[in-house]
Amino acid sequence: MSGCFASARTRRYIEGKERIDAKAFKACITDFGSKFTFNSDKYPNQFTISKHDDYAAIAWFESAKYPLFPVPLIWDNTRYPRLIFICPCCELKRLYLYGVPNGWACRHCIGLHYSVQSMGTEERLRKRIRKIRRNIWGNDASMDTFEMSYPFGKPKGVRFDKFNNEVQLLNSLEVRYLRLAEKRFLTLDVKISKLAAKVFG
Repeated sequence: MSGCFASARTRRYIEGKERIDAKAFKACITDFGSKFTFNSDKYPNQFTISKHDDYAAIAWFESAKYPLFPVPLIWDNTRYPRLIFICPCCELKRLYLYGVPNGWACRHCIGLHYSVQSMGTEERLRKRIRKIRRNIWGNDASMDTFEMSYPFGKPKGVRFDKFNNEVQLLNSLEVRYLRLAEKRFLTLDVKISKLAAKVFG
């Protein structure tokens, strides 16, 4: 299912796309009949909270160009209940909704993607390795993915077993990355050799 607002022609990403967070509505979830406004120049930014028997509440978004746009909110049935949206388009539970001209919908219905979904395996591994290194060592972490990380230089305040497990995971990802990189370089070397043979042979 491509979604209510999805476009098949151009792949769009969530980065930079305006969104609303369900937990931000906690402060006004019981203020029935009250009108609220948040910062948004492009999408409907005024809403009124109304009571509903089937939901925790419904946020009715107002727009000068479109009819009232309802966004239901419910408490998620977990050990620690979270306030979440019911997407007006697909009616599935969502933590975030993204702006559309007349209201808000989930990223699946709008057809938004994470940028990592367009990356190859090698590029995703490189990004993950750098992220884990920053999480462990902060700004002192090396971003050179052709180097291996080893279990030394434990940051202060971090338990050794947790640190060791993180480094072991990191090492396994680094080995995978280096094998892929080596395979790519070997393929490139073969292509260059064939091209050189054609040019100089």
